Parts: sequence; C-alpha cells; structure tokens
Amino acid sequence: MSYPIWPESLPQQFMRDGFANSGELPVRRQQMESGLDRVTRVSSSTIKTNTYSIVVDEKQMADFWSFFERDANAGADLIQAPMLTGNAVGMHLCRFTTYPTIARHGVKWKISFTLETDEQFINWS
Repeated sequence: MSYPIWPESLPQQFMRDGFANSGELPVRRQQMESGLDRVTRVSSSTIKTNTYSIVVDEKQMADFWSFFERDANAGADLIQAPMLTGNAVGMHLCRFTTYPTIARHGVKWKISFTLETDEQFINWS
C-alpha cells in the first residue's frame, strides 16, 4: 500500500515557531510498599507527537488544505511526512491528531498542526 507523501510545494522543514515534541514511556509503574516503583515495559514502541507551524503563501495554503482534505482524508489516513523523532528529521508514517489552525503572519499565513507516529528515526552514522 502506498501512502500520500507530504507535498514538495510545502515547506519541508517543519521546525518553526510553535514546535513541540512529546511522547510517552512504554512502561507500567507499580508502586511498592517501600523502595522504588516496579517498572515493566509493556510495549516495544511508543507514540511520538510533534506540534508544528509552517509559514505559507496563499498558493501553498491551498496546496496544504487540498492535501489535508483529500490525501490525508481530513486527518483520518496515514501520510508520509518529515518528522523529528530521534536525532534527525526523516520520513515517517504519521497522521494528523488536531485540526490545523491558521493565522495571519504578515502577508503570509501560519498553519499549526500536530502529527503522531509510532515510528522512530535515529541516524546512527
């Protein structure tokens, strides 16, 4: 199965004003009567969530909304997009978790959105 790819007409570097990276540990904690908690790993992967903002012109904004509504199925389908989940930006299978917001940014537009993935890209070189 082939997944829609982030359009080349849109900014490829997402890390702009408003960037945030978060995730959750794949562990379960059990509080003990005394001493440290007992910690057990319950999953081999975790969900990583990144919040991004991109600045676009009107043509790029039309491209973004077309991609979001049609290719990403309004956030319901997986897409391939560049994300930071380890120590480098790489293409990940991800999906939108929030409806994108837009705001004026001078003569351009600022679009903010959140993506989630269970993949992790680490550049070992």
